[in-house]
Amino acid sequence: MRRIRLAAMATGLALAVAACASATPESEAPATLAASDAPSQAAASPSPSTPAPSALPTLSATASPAQGAADVVLEAALASQAEGTVRYTVDVRSADPADPNPPQTATGQVSFGDPAQFRFESEGMPGSVPPSEVIFDGDTLYSRGRDTPYLPEDTWVTLQIKEGTIGSDMVLRQYGDSMLVLVTPLGVTSAEQAEDDAAGTRYVTQVDVSAARQHVSESLLPAYDARMANLSSAGVSPTHEVEVWVDSDGRIARTRYVQELQGQNVDAIVVTYDFDGYGEPMEAAPPSGAEVLTLEEAQERRQAAETPKPS
Repeated sequence: MRRIRLAAMATGLALAVAACASATPESEAPATLAASDAPSQAAASPSPSTPAPSALPTLSATASPAQGAADVVLEAALASQAEGTVRYTVDVRSADPADPNPPQTATGQVSFGDPAQFRFESEGMPGSVPPSEVIFDGDTLYSRGRDTPYLPEDTWVTLQIKEGTIGSDMVLRQYGDSMLVLVTPLGVTSAEQAEDDAAGTRYVTQVDVSAARQHVSESLLPAYDARMANLSSAGVSPTHEVEVWVDSDGRIARTRYVQELQGQNVDAIVVTYDFDGYGEPMEAAPPSGAEVLTLEEAQERRQAAETPKPS
């Protein structure tokens, strides 16, 4: 697979894993606030409204094989988004098979309805990066683990987020990639069908992420536009190669790309997303009975823990 300088819509976990591949707690990159760790038995919130499916492409009788394959991939991406929700696992590992650093994995769920919702859970990296989890229900951000090491592992910190505020900008900046997991196949411009395997029919696609905007659900456009603005200011090309698998139900089953890195501990990483759970209720709340603190309460807890006790 052709390597790309920087993935046009790279997951925050991917960049963080590369930066932390040999990191110590003092040198870990702060970019992994898009990662998390918690039980999957979260209390299910009402499923958000499902967006209406976008118009599916019509195959032209004169379409080239590459364009015909691209239409199949785009149709699968649109059908996947129209399901309303999706669960995924992301695997990030060095592109060098001899690299001793272990792969890093995380799981998540995304809602394409209004409001956009997501959860993201990471096991972290033993000895350097604690596990963590983040949930956003459209109005409230819940976080536990890595960002609050002074609290018990199962204690959550909550923060109310109002649209158009600094808080909402922070969510888009730090967690936007967790909501944009289907953007790459939505930006397909050409494709070639390869061999089938257990994951489905594989396509080698060329992607222009800027072409995906017309297909991105309206609730995800703020996250999409924020990420594209960052790419533009950094001079990063939005075009790259992505492998895409389509399952027997005509939905996206897997995506994979190789990403080159600069100034990191590894030269390139392989990022693989596996998708399932289409249409399942969105789990956008901590587990029932979990301790949930406001930011102010968490800060008070931290100050109390750090205050020396009289001898």
